[in-house]
Amino acid sequence: ELGDKRGIVSNLNNLANIQEDDDLAKELYQQSLAINQNLGDKRGIFHGFLGLAKIAFKQSDEQAPSWYVQALHTAYSIQAIPQTLSAILGLSGVLLQRGQAKRATQLIGLVQYHPAQNHSTRDEVNELMPLLEATISPDSLQAALERGKELNLDTVVQELLDEFGEDTEIIDKNL
Repeated sequence: ELGDKRGIVSNLNNLANIQEDDDLAKELYQQSLAINQNLGDKRGIFHGFLGLAKIAFKQSDEQAPSWYVQALHTAYSIQAIPQTLSAILGLSGVLLQRGQAKRATQLIGLVQYHPAQNHSTRDEVNELMPLLEATISPDSLQAALERGKELNLDTVVQELLDEFGEDTEIIDKNL
């Protein structure tokens, strides 16, 4: 039965990933998240939170930071560093939307130069770069990326959880 549930969750996530209908994708991620929470599968829980965060961000939904924080907390709690980096990238997008381009760029620099980055995080960084280039000068961009290289992952995670932590109450009520 456990294998059946994991297969269902995998299919739900795959379907959600390819959906063009954001509402349907959101519903699929919510179903996946509920099953993973029932199973206690932290990696699955992370993927549910991240999927919901990306949809919310795309729709300019105010819950996007909350979902990203839940994803960050979940990934970091199991020391899934590439996933932690992905959640940090999501929050950097939120910061960029909030007009905090320099800080967002520093976080992107942390991810860009972190040894645990993977293909997925590299692609996400590449997607964000044109937004950064349109927002801040080339010199400021390079300086902020270099500053990000020096940031400590543990410190950054704690700062982000502290800063956005109050947003998680919204999510807890909705689950």
